[in-house]
Amino acid sequence: MHYVVSDLCDPSWVNSLAGPFDLIVSAIAIHNLANLERIAAFYGGIASLLKPGCQFLNYDLYNISGGMPLHLTMLRSAGFARAECVWEQAPVAIVAAHSKL
Repeated sequence: MHYVVSDLCDPSWVNSLAGPFDLIVSAIAIHNLANLERIAAFYGGIASLLKPGCQFLNYDLYNISGGMPLHLTMLRSAGFARAECVWEQAPVAIVAAHSKL
């Protein structure tokens, strides 16, 4: 297990990591980017850090930043093969996004 503290508003945050990874997990953080362009860039960074066929899990407040359908679309646009809500209990939900094989 490896923890990294980074400024997710800075697009170069991915350069501080030594990927690729089997799993990346985030919790109650991404909505704080407060900007859909930043969130989309973050998703692209995550996609670039995963090994083929691996997973990104995110537990967050999706309704604060555009809603679940928008985030699922953004994840697919960022390069994930599949993205789905695997658990939801308003106001929070968990999304699983799978990298391409």
